[in-house]
Amino acid sequence: MNFAVLIIIFMSVPLLLQWRVRSQTKGRHLCAILEKDKPLQFKLLKIRKDDFISDKEDEWILNTRLMRLVRYPIGWPQLLYPFQQIVGCSLVMRGRTDPLDWESPSTGALSSKEIPAILDPHWLINLVKGVGEEQKIPKGQLMLSYIAVGASVIAVIMLFYLITRI
Repeated sequence: MNFAVLIIIFMSVPLLLQWRVRSQTKGRHLCAILEKDKPLQFKLLKIRKDDFISDKEDEWILNTRLMRLVRYPIGWPQLLYPFQQIVGCSLVMRGRTDPLDWESPSTGALSSKEIPAILDPHWLINLVKGVGEEQKIPKGQLMLSYIAVGASVIAVIMLFYLITRI
């Protein structure tokens, strides 16, 4: 009986995850919001009936020519692609009502160094690489990580052994 409950739990977790992501994205549009002197910010905003999206401060017009289709939630590993939803994403700027073009944004407030960094599709990978290059992990902390991974593997093996014994 315990084995059946365990199987039901393992099978329901992916379904619940997929349902949660779908319910989050239904009737919503992803916006990459540019603000002067602030980092790029992604927000999932509700679409109004008159083809406008807004947050507390600004309002933008939806333009299908200036949208990109992206997988939401952003930054999940490729293993979890089946659980992501494809949503439209617009590049918008505070203080302007029209979205910007992804290929050649005409923003007077951004410098030539900031625009390529904003439009880079692999921004999360580059961020992780940059953080990894700047800091060296001490040997003691690295050894502790290896011990934790080894203990996890042993715990999984023991769990499967106990399941087969039940």
